[in-house]
Amino acid sequence: MAKFKEFKREITSYQDQGDNFCIVVIPAGKQHNGETYVQYYHTISEDYHDVGPNGKYKLVDEFELEQMLNN
Repeated sequence: MAKFKEFKREITSYQDQGDNFCIVVIPAGKQHNGETYVQYYHTISEDYHDVGPNGKYKLVDEFELEQMLNN
């Protein structure tokens, strides 16, 4: 079995005002889109009112993340 080294990453979580869901955001790196570099993020959103385990993963760019957090 491979030996793993600790790799610390910046993780941020956001919770809506009504305590209905949470979004966990993890930086995924930058990619050049032909014109400029764009930051990407791993996101996991979970609904607190769901009765079972849940969570939706989505890879988003910095613009999509801004829309997710401001809607």
